[in-house]
Amino acid sequence: MAALWNIVVGTLKEADIVLEVADARCVTDTRSTKLEELVKSMNKKLVLIINKCDLVPISFLNEIKQNVNCSCVFVSAKKRKGTRELKDAIYMRSKKTKLSQVCLIGYPNTGKSSIINLLVRKQSAKASSQPGYTKSTQWIKLQDNIRLLDTPGVVPSEETFSVFKSGIRPETSGDIERYAEELLENIKHAQGNNLTDFYNIKYDDVDQFLETLAKKMGYMLKGGIPDTVKAARKLIIDWNNGAVTAWRL
Repeated sequence: MAALWNIVVGTLKEADIVLEVADARCVTDTRSTKLEELVKSMNKKLVLIINKCDLVPISFLNEIKQNVNCSCVFVSAKKRKGTRELKDAIYMRSKKTKLSQVCLIGYPNTGKSSIINLLVRKQSAKASSQPGYTKSTQWIKLQDNIRLLDTPGVVPSEETFSVFKSGIRPETSGDIERYAEELLENIKHAQGNNLTDFYNIKYDDVDQFLETLAKKMGYMLKGGIPDTVKAARKLIIDWNNGAVTAWRL
C-alpha cells in the first residue's frame, strides 16, 4: 500500500489538474481528506467528480451540490452522462498553449478508469467491477495539449478502511462478513435502500440478514448451516456494481 501511495503522490506532483472521483451514493465516505489537503498544498486545480449519479435521484444530487465545498461535476460513466460537462471543466482549467496533465485520483472502484474511457470514447483504461483493478499509472491522450493519467485506487493509512471506499475484494477478504455487516448497518436508515425489494427479504435485523440471504440463495454448508460468508460476498459484489443501492451524505 505504501508503494501505491508513493505512486499517487508522484503523480500529483506532475499534474496540473486533479480530478477526484467519488461515489454519488456516499460522497463524504468516498472523498479522501488527506488527498484533498495534499492537492491544496501543491496549489493544484481540483475538480470533484460525482460518479454513479444514475443511482440516486436528482433531488439528492442537488443536496450534494449544496454540501460539497469545491467544484464538482455529476457523471454516470455507466450511462455515459455528464461527458460534456466534465470535458468543459477540464478545458476551462487547462493551459491553452502548453501541455496540461490531468490525473484522476480516488478510492478503488469509484470508476476512475471508466471515466477515462468515457472521455476518450474507447477502452483506453482497463476497467473492472473488481476493486483495486488498476495497479499502475498510465498516460492517455485526451487531445493534443491534454493528457490524462489514471492512478491506482489507494486508501491512505491514516483513513478508516471501509466498505464505502469500495476497496474490498470479496473473493479474497477474510473479513467479508464484517464489511457486509458494516454496509447493512450504515444503509439501514439511508434513503433509497432497496435491499428488501432487491432480495425480497424483510430488512429488520442486521444480524439475521446474511443468514436469511444465504438460505434464500441456497448457500448452505454441510449440516444445513447457512453459508453467511458466501452471502456476504454476494452482498458486497451487488453493492460494488450498483445493483444494491442507498444514498446518504
